[in-house]
Amino acid sequence: MMMGTLEALLTGSRYEDITTRPRHAATLKFSDDGAQGVLTVTDEFTSALATTTDDQIRAVAHPWSQTEEFWGLADPADLTELLQDLRDLAVRATQHQHHLYCWTSL
Repeated sequence: MMMGTLEALLTGSRYEDITTRPRHAATLKFSDDGAQGVLTVTDEFTSALATTTDDQIRAVAHPWSQTEEFWGLADPADLTELLQDLRDLAVRATQHQHHLYCWTSL
């Protein structure tokens, strides 16, 4: 949900449209107890992230920090740094024509 919300903020797409994309959070593998897993990330999100400027990152960090998934505990400055790192990863993935994946742990 957090990545879909971020994708909506970065791309201007509706969250409802993002969730219908083939690579939106498609499950690749989860542990038997369901505590850990790997999900796909949409190519649209990867492309948008790869071309996002620092100013755009700062602009979305605050509204993203206010979403209910962060329970009001996220610091926009920390999210800005995280998003810059994610952008750098998306740039490398795009350059090599690779996809991004999300590892999750509960």
